[in-house]
Amino acid sequence: MFKKSIMDKEEFVKMLNKHDWWYSNSDDTRVWIRGHEELNVIQKTIKDHPELEPIYEKKRKEIYNLK
Repeated sequence: MFKKSIMDKEEFVKMLNKHDWWYSNSDDTRVWIRGHEELNVIQKTIKDHPELEPIYEKKRKEIYNLK
């Protein structure tokens, strides 16, 4: 599980790199719950630190092959 508070950009990038971006495709409920909880922490972090949103968007587009 991720820390609840992110202090800097490097920690946020580590969080994004460790996140299971494909958790929603899992048949294992435990994997889905963990991934969903991680995403909630990421979203709360972005809400608390809006300057981190471009980093999230860049990683999301990279992971999902979006333009």
